[in-house]
Amino acid sequence: MKLEADKKILAGGLPVGDRALVFILEAASHEEVDRLLRDLPAWGVLKWAVTPLQSFAGRAKKERSVVKEFKKQLP
Repeated sequence: MKLEADKKILAGGLPVGDRALVFILEAASHEEVDRLLRDLPAWGVLKWAVTPLQSFAGRAKKERSVVKEFKKQLP
């Protein structure tokens, strides 16, 4: 709850019928994510899966850049 109050956890909860915890974490680097997770009391007894997310706007910008470069290659 402290990470949520500190605006590090943006959203999360417990999936219905599952022994799991899911949350979206705001961090500046992979190292910060690692530190934040390792500081959790249950770090050593839980299995973790971390999936970095890219924003929709960031992905769209990258795709536009790729298309622009591709068009330059056309005769």
